Amino acid sequence: MLTVTAKNGTTQISGICTKSIHSSGQRLVLDDECQDCNDSTRDLADLADGASDEPAKAFGKLFSKLSRDTVNEDDFAPFRDLIRQEILDIWPVPAGDVVIGMVQPVRLLHSLQTAAHETGVGTFLLEQFLVEAGAIAADDDRPAPRKTFDARRYARTLEEIPMLAGLSRCKMQWARRNRN
Repeated sequence: MLTVTAKNGTTQISGICTKSIHSSGQRLVLDDECQDCNDSTRDLADLADGASDEPAKAFGKLFSKLSRDTVNEDDFAPFRDLIRQEILDIWPVPAGDVVIGMVQPVRLLHSLQTAAHETGVGTFLLEQFLVEAGAIAADDDRPAPRKTFDARRYARTLEEIPMLAGLSRCKMQWARRNRN
């Protein structure tokens, strides 16, 4: 059983322990000094490192309980906020998606995959532009859905890349046609 201590008392959530929290026997105290909570939620999120892993996989039953069962309970608000922020720090959540009961107003992160989808530029070419711009590291070996970068900081770059990619393709086609 996971025990969550809110500022106004103790609430227990039964049957939602994930392996990391359960095995540590940890008591999560939700107050302004919650570094242990942050470390625990980051550890859980880090376990979901596959190309298609989403927050529901990382946080398991905890995610569904916080998203549905306790979404209107004030005692759980600090914990929902903690998990929500962890999700927004790791996954490329689009504007308008609901994350643990709250609508995300703007996209904070893009992944190579979400940026490719939005720009219409393939991931191979797009990655070259994003490395050159400093959005992602050249030695980042994560799969495309996990290579994330600051969506707001690189928004203008993403707007320009389709034109630049088109020019690059034209140059390559011209070079192929004009080989001696």
